Amino acid sequence: MSTLKQQIEFYTGKKLDTRKIVMVKEVGEDVKIESWEDEKPEPTIAELNALDSQADIYHNDIATKKATDKANANQKLKDLGLTDDEIKAIKGIK
Repeated sequence: MSTLKQQIEFYTGKKLDTRKIVMVKEVGEDVKIESWEDEKPEPTIAELNALDSQADIYHNDIATKKATDKANANQKLKDLGLTDDEIKAIKGIK
């Protein structure tokens, strides 16, 4: 299940800018959009909830791509002859 933040990012097609779109948690788990400053019209919470599965898939795909890119970059560094300790040093990992 995707979060409201992920649903908004999927709806707008970009990272959530909290300076423009503000979410406020109200009583219980009910959430409402307090203000909306985007080119796209403000959606209702029901419209965003309808995007739940699509937003979930979209964000999972982003996470998978990020993990794949990281693994590929590490492999390329190893292919260049760097050791695991050298790769960690480049990344600032102890």
